[in-house]
This record gives sequence, C-alpha cells and structure tokens, in this order.
Amino acid sequence: MARNNGFAARLGLEQSKIRIPQISGRYVDRARLNRRLDAMILKARVTLVQAPAGYGKTSLLSHWAASRPQGSVAWVTFDAADRDPFIFLSNIVNAFHHVGFHVDVHIKKSIEQRHFSAPEVLAAALADCIFTAEHELLMCLDDIHLLRDSPSIECLAILIEHTPEHLKLVLSTRETPDILTGRLRAYGALAELGLDDLRFASDEVVAFFRHSGPHDLNESEINVIEERTEGWAAGLRLASMVLDGEQPDRAEMLASLSGGRRQLASFFGEEILARQPAELQEFLLQTSILDRFCADLCTAVSGVKDAQKSIDEAEAKGLFLIPLDHSRNWYRYHHLFAGFTQKKLRERPVEEVQALHLKACNWLCGAGMPLSAFEHALSAGQPERAGQILEDQCDDLFTAGKQLTMMSLSARLPLEVRNKFPMVLLSIAWRLTANWKLDQAEDLLSACRTRLEELRNDPDFSKDQLNVIAHYIMHREMVVALFRDDVATTEKCAETLLFQFPAAKPYIKAAIYHHFMDAERLQFKLRDIDRVAALAREQLALAGSDHARVFHASIVGISYFFAGRTDEAIAALENGIALYRHLKGHADSLCAVAAMPLGMVLYERNDLVRTRTLIEHYFVPATMLGQVEQLVCGWLTHARMLWLDGSPDQAIRALQDAHRFAISHGLERLKCVADAEMVRLMLRLGRLDEATQISSEMDSSGTPAPLMPRKNVTVRLCFYDMTWVRVALAHGKITEALSVIRHWRRLLAPTHATMILVKWDILFALALSLDGKQAEALRVLDQAVARAAPGRFIRTFLDEGPVIAGMIERLYQRTSHGQMAGSAFCAELLKSFCDEQGYRPEKNEQESEETGIQGAMSRRELQVLNLAASRISNREIGETLGLTEGSVKWYLQQIYDKIGVRRRSEAARKARQLGLIS
Repeated sequence: MARNNGFAARLGLEQSKIRIPQISGRYVDRARLNRRLDAMILKARVTLVQAPAGYGKTSLLSHWAASRPQGSVAWVTFDAADRDPFIFLSNIVNAFHHVGFHVDVHIKKSIEQRHFSAPEVLAAALADCIFTAEHELLMCLDDIHLLRDSPSIECLAILIEHTPEHLKLVLSTRETPDILTGRLRAYGALAELGLDDLRFASDEVVAFFRHSGPHDLNESEINVIEERTEGWAAGLRLASMVLDGEQPDRAEMLASLSGGRRQLASFFGEEILARQPAELQEFLLQTSILDRFCADLCTAVSGVKDAQKSIDEAEAKGLFLIPLDHSRNWYRYHHLFAGFTQKKLRERPVEEVQALHLKACNWLCGAGMPLSAFEHALSAGQPERAGQILEDQCDDLFTAGKQLTMMSLSARLPLEVRNKFPMVLLSIAWRLTANWKLDQAEDLLSACRTRLEELRNDPDFSKDQLNVIAHYIMHREMVVALFRDDVATTEKCAETLLFQFPAAKPYIKAAIYHHFMDAERLQFKLRDIDRVAALAREQLALAGSDHARVFHASIVGISYFFAGRTDEAIAALENGIALYRHLKGHADSLCAVAAMPLGMVLYERNDLVRTRTLIEHYFVPATMLGQVEQLVCGWLTHARMLWLDGSPDQAIRALQDAHRFAISHGLERLKCVADAEMVRLMLRLGRLDEATQISSEMDSSGTPAPLMPRKNVTVRLCFYDMTWVRVALAHGKITEALSVIRHWRRLLAPTHATMILVKWDILFALALSLDGKQAEALRVLDQAVARAAPGRFIRTFLDEGPVIAGMIERLYQRTSHGQMAGSAFCAELLKSFCDEQGYRPEKNEQESEETGIQGAMSRRELQVLNLAASRISNREIGETLGLTEGSVKWYLQQIYDKIGVRRRSEAARKARQLGLIS
C-alpha cells in the first residue's frame, strides 16, 4: 500500500506545482502593486520580481493572478527537482495546458519521455510552438533562483529570447538571474519590481495589523515594528504571531526587535518554536529534513503514530505549513521556517540527524520514490547505500529514458564509491557512447573491469553474477567498437555473447543481434539479413520495448537498402517512424534513428519532397544522440539537398561540419564518408587541387594510395578506394583506376551489395569512356542500369552530372532499338536528367546547334575550352594551366558531354556558337 499511496501522492504533487497558490486568509490586498504589475506587464515582455526571502513575492503574484479572469494566467512553482531540464520543460508545458494552450503533441511527448533528447533543442521547439498561440499568454514562474547553475536556466533563457511578444513572462526570484537581463533592459523589454517596491509602506503596515492582529497596537508600537522590520513581510507576519495574545511586557518585547533581517528572522523563529508544546516542537524539528512530507512519511521519520494530527495542529497554529495538493495529503514547510528548524536540528549530534535521514530513505524506497531516497541516503552519510539504490535502479532508469537523471545522481557519489557499482558504470558508459563520447565510455569500462577483478575475491558474489557483469562489459565494448568502425571486433563480440550469454535480458539480446547485423552489413555480408532480423524480433517481443523496435526497423531498413531491396527498406523504416508516433513521450532524436535512413532511401528514389520534410524536421535531432548510421545518412542527405538547392558552398560546409564532428568523437566511418562526398562535389566544381588534398588525407595511416583489401573488406575501405579512383581519373591515371575498380567489382560481385556495386559500375563506365573504350563503357553502364532498376537507384546516376547524362542518352538510343536491356529504367533516368539539369538529347544536327550548354561550366572548364579551341595539344594545355595531361582529358570529357559533342573540333565550333568563347 505504501507504494500505491506514494504514487498517487506524486501525481497530486506534480499538479500542485502548476496551480496558483492559495491566498492566505491573512493576506492584505496591496492594490498599488497590483496596478504596477498590470502596467509593467502591458509594457514589457518580461517582468522580474526580485527580493530576498520573505518579502511576499509569491503572495503578491498569486493574489494578482487570482484577480485576473479564470484560466488567463499559467503558473509554475519551481523547486529543486526542476533543475532537471526535462522536469522544468514538462512543468511549463503542463502549465500551458492547464490554461487551455495545448503544446504540439510531438514536443510534449519528447519532453515527457526523454530517452533521446537534447533539452536546448526542445526548449527552442517549445518557443516556436508558442508562436502559434492566437491570443495573449501570461505565465508566472515562481522561485527561478532554484534553477541557478542548472541546465534548466539555459532552457529558460531560450524561452525568454525566442518567444513572441504575445507571451508575457513574470519571474520571481531571490537573486539576480543571469539570463539575458542586460539585453532585455537595453531593448526596453524588461520591467522590474525590487525589494524597495515590495516593502510594506506605512499605510500597508497599519492595514496588515488591522487585518492580522494584534488589533490593539497603537501608532507608536506600529511605528517601532515598521522601523525594526523595515517593511519585511515575513517579519510582520512573525511579529503578528508573537505579539498576538497575552504578553507579560509588550514594550520589552518590542524593544528587543533589533538587528538585521536575518537576526530578526532567527529571533522570531525561535520564539515561535519555544511557544509550542514539546511534542510538537520535536515533531517540527525531526520532519524539517523533508522537502515534502505526508503523514506516513512523518510517522516513519519521527515515530509519532498519529502524524496527521500533528500536521493538522501545526497548520492550525499557522506554523508555516504549505499544502501542496487540494486534498492536503502532501505539505512542505515555508523555506524560512524550515531553515529555522533545520538550523536548530543541526545543533544535535550528527549521528542523530543522520538517523532521521536514514529512516526517510527507507520509507521512500518502500514507497517507490528511489530518487528521493537517494538524496536522504547521502544526507545520512551513507554514500554506499545511495550507490546501491542507484545500482538497483539504473537499468530501469536507463530503459525509461532517464539517463540524464541517472548520470546526474551518479556524479554526486564519491568517485571511489561510484566505481564500486558496475551496473552504474555500465549504464553511464552506454549513455556516453550514444552521445558519441567514446573516450569517456572506454575509461568507465576500464574502471568496470578493475572492479570486476576485485569482486572475484568477494564471497558475496557468485560465479554466475560475475559472469553476468563480464558479459555486460563485453556488450558495452562491442557497442564502442561498432561506433569506432571496428567491425571485426563488433562481429566477434556479438558471436561470443550470443553463444555464451544466455542469461542476457531480451532487450540486451536484441541489441546484440542488431549490432551483429550492423557489423555484417559493414562487411558486405548480406545473406543472413532476414534470419538475424527474425531472431531480433523474437527478443523484442519478449522485451516489450517499443522504442527498441524503432532501432530494429532502422537497422533492418538500412541492410535492405544496401542489398538493393529499397521497397522493403522503405516499408521497414516507415514502420519505425509509425512506431515512434504511437509511443508516448519520446523525443525526435528517437524518430531520427529511422527518419535519416529513410531520407537517404527516398533521396535515392528521387522523392525529394518527402526527403526535404524528413531532413528539415529530424536532421538537428539526429546530431544530438543515437547511432553512427543516422549521422552518416543525415549529413550526406543534408549536404546533397543543399547542393540541389543551388548552394554548393553550403553543401561543402555541411560536410566539413560532419568531418569535424567525426574527428572530435573518433567516428572513422563518418569522417571517411563525409570526405568522400566532399571530394565528389569538389570535382564537380572543378576544384581538383582541393579534392586531391582531401583524398590524400582520408586514410588515417596517411597512405596516398588505394588500399585494395583482399580480406576484412569494409564499407569504409570501399569509400576510401572509391574516392581515390575519382581523383586518379581526374589526374588521368586511368590504367591505375581501372585496376582498383576491377578489384572491387570482383570482391563485391558475390555479396549482393547492390547499392555499392551500382556505384562501382558507374565509375567503371566513366573510366572506360575516358580510356576511349566507348562501346565497353556503354555495356558496363547497361549493367549498372539493369542492376539499379529493381530498386530504382536514380540519384546515384543523376548526382554524377552531365557526363553520365550523355552516356545515358547514348545508351537509351541503343536500348530503344532493342540492342540492350533495361530501356524503361534508362528512359526514366534520361527524363530525370532532362527535368532536373536541363539536359536535352540530340536528335539531329540542327537541334544540336540550338541545344545550348548542358549544365553549368566551371571556371576551369572554360579555361580548358578556350585553350583547346586554339588547337594546342593536351600536354601544352596542362603546362599552361598547371594540370597533368590526364586531368586535361578529364575536363575535355566533361566539356564534351555538357555541350553535346564528341570531338575537340566540334567543341570549339559549338562553343563559339553558344558564345562561350570568341
């Protein structure tokens, strides 16, 4: 029952934070401040109410909010829990919902279940959502000083900076917040209400005592109180409690009101405590350690059997109890009063206070509040107990999407204590890996291995328990190896775990199958896709983990794409996105796991509208947390879309960003793929020197030569050699390039790696064409078209530009006469070239003359064309421009295809007709 009661109470506690606090019956209406607030809020976007504790900030704002039309003011009262940015954002969303403004459901879900999320991104998305509000929104945020030096204050800064004029924010704080206040003042967007404004004026002091008592104070006595309290609301409240009733000598009491605010508060606090029965004093002192409390928790801590009676008595006496829900199950003490009692409690022996915290820890563990229990375990001087609580909970916290909470709590453990709990270390390592912090993850795995060796000498740990920890370590090592593109180690670890770790939880076993599938794909081993996928699905069904099914869909979809099964790839990836949309509370980073690969597949199919939608919505979340594959797919597709938008410089900058990200996180495959794409684009732009430099720096060993592996073949090595071939062809090294191409086509022929084979086929056709073997080039290109047709690999051809367009045209002329297969797909490719790049096939000589330039001519191509028209040799052109003879041949081939000719003399004649040269 304690657990159920605790759960129900938590629900009420969460709701209490977004309700306007109830106004005390002793509150004095401060009309002048209400009017000032109205004027300030009308004028400024942000109103700051700042003063030390006890100056009535919350009372003032709650009275002002309650005086406005019902449902017009959203309210959040912050506490220490809101230092967690996801709790902070969730409370903001719930407060808006409470007053009828409904935040976009995807944003709300992403905040509530933060398995894959970045709070700053979510704050920005929430700010964008507020722009859709059709009417003015008012929001009070109380006690923002409790967010100081936390990620939540950064989220609040984003909301303040980016929200529209029709959102009016009212902030209360004890301290000056470091959130854009200088900039807001400069732009006249900040109104401020400070300590001097909040002091009770003389007439308000009179009204206060007239309302709260004692009612027989004369003018002189009121003046003394006002002078000594300096209009401090809490001081007036405490003075009223002390003086209201029979006093042996009121004059003496008033005379003792001296000193600063802090001394005054301490005096009144002790006077109040001293006037209570001994049993109630003890109850107040012992329960002051609790941030929030209910009767059962108070009984556990204080030993008072009827704790509810003591709570009711304290509330009736006005002893600073604040109810946190309408049913009055949960309470907290006023911060000042809690400070008084805690200070007095600290005068007792440390062991006595720690014993109280330990009792609280035990009750909270039983009530299903392990995170609160963790806090009290630390306060009880038992960090190992706190560590054990986290050790028992970290797996559940991780799978529930609370990795940030888990990491934050673990950071508060002494390092020597944290390193005693292997599951804590392993959970943090997995999270760090998902954040691409691989070095830190490996450091933790090293500490975990050290701890495992120590536990082998601990009789409390059985051999089976030690084996489980060892296998969990191997699992995390496998994940790091995959992220580092060490696919051989990944494959070996996966095979070992599948054979030796039958006790693995289903979601762990499913993850092992997934990583095994990744390792196989990255080595072009695609025969067992369906079998391994089926085994992983069985484990996911046992695990009941829907978010893991999104990962499954992504990994299977990417494998299908590699194998040329694009229809199945799209179906799997769309299923992953559909699964995400049915989940509650997961951020867009989870959806990006499937959305970025889907974007790449749709891009390949030339479905650019859907591709753009996915990139615009999910590319940024994809760079926050997840897998390497989503980074590769996301950055490549993002850059390619920028290229198609006519922004080549932006496309290259995006790839440079990907390169820097890969270097800083040790992601070798992302680096290689980004560099390979940069080289391709540089060559399209005629920037051969830059392309050559990038290519020479791609291999980590610094070898400026093709790798041409015969075993341990991987996708990364394939992209390296493919890039080398492109640059070699541009430099006229056709024979060497053909050797590398033939080697890779032999290696990949039996693998069914259709996507990569099509790319090699196209490069082979280009190389043969440059070598003057036009008929053979067309036969190879026909093979590429036939291989690509079932999966409709369109962009692989289109992205090669006008050179391939000319070859596709000639191929189509042959296929249309029945000389070659694949005419339908060839016709589709030719139409796509015409639609996108303005390519027009030559039908006759007259039409050829009117065709115009087929594609943009680079500056270098125009230089080569001018020199070629002067009838000097390729060698002489190269010497003039600082190019190799092979590079000149490369440029001439591109020029011929762009203007639709086959010989130099024709190129010169047509270039003059088109006005390209004089």
